Amino acid sequence: MRKLFVFLLAFSSMAGIMAQPAKPCSACLPDGITFSTQSEIDNFQVNYPGCTSIMGGVVTISGSDITNLNGLSVLTSIVGILEIKNCNNLTSLSGLDNLTSIGSILYIHLNSSLTGLSALNHLTSIGSALWIESNVSLSSIAGLSNLTSINGTLNVDYNPALTSLSGLDNIDTASISGYFVIYNSSLSDCAVKSLCDFLASGTIFNQIHNNASGCNSPFEVADACEHLGTEAPSPEPPLTIYPNPVASTLVIGSGSPGLLTIRNPAGQLLLQRETTGTKTILDISGWKSGIYFVQIAGVKGLYSGKILKL
Repeated sequence: MRKLFVFLLAFSSMAGIMAQPAKPCSACLPDGITFSTQSEIDNFQVNYPGCTSIMGGVVTISGSDITNLNGLSVLTSIVGILEIKNCNNLTSLSGLDNLTSIGSILYIHLNSSLTGLSALNHLTSIGSALWIESNVSLSSIAGLSNLTSINGTLNVDYNPALTSLSGLDNIDTASISGYFVIYNSSLSDCAVKSLCDFLASGTIFNQIHNNASGCNSPFEVADACEHLGTEAPSPEPPLTIYPNPVASTLVIGSGSPGLLTIRNPAGQLLLQRETTGTKTILDISGWKSGIYFVQIAGVKGLYSGKILKL
């Protein structure tokens, strides 16, 4: 009788253990995952209970069947790459509202109905690069306003409905290795702090062209930054250009030697030379009347100014 009692007690304990639900995990999918249908998005929490962090690889969200990302609302981090592409019926990224970090690249491209990125308002860091490309209905990226570091290149390309870079203001310039803003045909407002500081730092790894007026070259953006009073490193000593307006002989002083460049409003390079002293004298009598942009990149920073040729 005693043996039977012990057996029943052991059996009851084992049954209780077996009946307990699997312990939720907080991390999963070290090799990443591809979501190509809405049902895969919807069933994520069922298939990976308790998972809040995808631990590596590439997370790809791609497919015209996908209309919302609500099933991913538990995610707080993605250690690898997040790529959202070819989701032609996805109008927002709602469902990614709790995402705070992406360990590698965030790549958002070819989503024809996507209009904004407001769901990414808790995202603070990206580990390698940010690409926003070829989203024809994207009119605002203001949802990225809490992003402070990207640790790589920043690319905003071929988004014809985008009018402003507002949302990229708070990215630490030191975390940006290159700034590329091209072929956004409605984009006229690029004077955000991260880009203003990037240009003022003298870093030449940038391309800004084929956007709307006001954001069609680094020089247009730098001019807009100056008018907005955006903080930037103060050159010591300042760049001097005189006489200005000028008809023929121009004197440019920077206080230190560096690389002098002069471009027209379209960004075309008209003159480039090394300056060895603190003063450069130029004869521009043969130049057309108009505005020209001057930069001297020296050891103390980037000095910028404008010339009005009579």
